[in-house]
Amino acid sequence: MVDMMCDDERATVLLDRITDLACERTHIAAKAGSDILQFGDDIGMQSTPMMSIELWRHWLKPRFAKVIAVAKNIKPDILVFYHSCGFVLPFLDDLIEVGVDILNPVQPECMKFEDVHRLVGGRMSFWSTIGTQTTLPFGKPGEVKEVVWKNLRICGEQGGIVIGPTHVVEPEVPWENLAAMREACEEFK
Repeated sequence: MVDMMCDDERATVLLDRITDLACERTHIAAKAGSDILQFGDDIGMQSTPMMSIELWRHWLKPRFAKVIAVAKNIKPDILVFYHSCGFVLPFLDDLIEVGVDILNPVQPECMKFEDVHRLVGGRMSFWSTIGTQTTLPFGKPGEVKEVVWKNLRICGEQGGIVIGPTHVVEPEVPWENLAAMREACEEFK
């Protein structure tokens, strides 16, 4: 990141090589008929982006766009799943522009799902919105269900959501809360 901030030519060489390798892997996956590609770079922290949007747009966005274009040129209907923890709200329109279809996760401790959906709902789908720092470890089963129902209502008839924990489920999460998450999906009307 320091090299990017200092506009060091070594960053260009390194990132271009990484991009070339990613393009090769993406080409192989798309040619093989993959339905979905998963990428991930944590670009957000709890309450702020990890880097400025300008830095990301200059260094990473064009390279990521190139990688996605390789796949979509071969298989236009391939879905692109992108993982970044944290606050990524400023990046969402750019991620859609380069071809991201699915965001994972939407951490409620970092961004309100309502805000994310208001900004990009209908243009992006969401995978995992149930907080592993708050709701799952510390909520009651009824509270877990309420959060699930709220998120399902936000997406409404258009859908575009996979209900799940936002990250690894730690041992302190009560089994009843995991069961409540599943039950809420089954009970939703």
